[in-house]
Amino acid sequence: MPLVQSTEAVDKTAESLSKMTTATATSGARAATGMAGPVKIGVIGCGRIGQVHMRALSTIAEARVTMCADFFVKAAQSAASKFGVPVAVQDWKELVASPEVHGVIVCSPSDTHAEIIIAAANAGKHIFCEKPIDYELGRIDEALA
Repeated sequence: MPLVQSTEAVDKTAESLSKMTTATATSGARAATGMAGPVKIGVIGCGRIGQVHMRALSTIAEARVTMCADFFVKAAQSAASKFGVPVAVQDWKELVASPEVHGVIVCSPSDTHAEIIIAAANAGKHIFCEKPIDYELGRIDEALA
């Protein structure tokens, strides 16, 4: 008999996992930089999983989502309004370049992950990426280098 889960059950599981990973990521970022105050997070991709991460981050006192980006700017604006994010943009490169972002959570379409990871690493950002990093091993190796 196949296992069937409701969307609500999947969202609850995803949110629990997101809280655990974002709490770990924020404490790591704080320790690595020695910073006081909240870790400033940028979320790239404001669809369902991006919003799961924003909801989870809103419960962590040591973290603030300061910027969000989505290829569909209305999605970014809607998520920003819903979660109290001060800046919503269409171009993820603007988010990666922002000094108001210490770390990024990559929730965009899978074929964009490697490029975003590379740019964020080059900008000195901490990175959490949804799976997969890429579909090609060469691009994965490049993103992890």
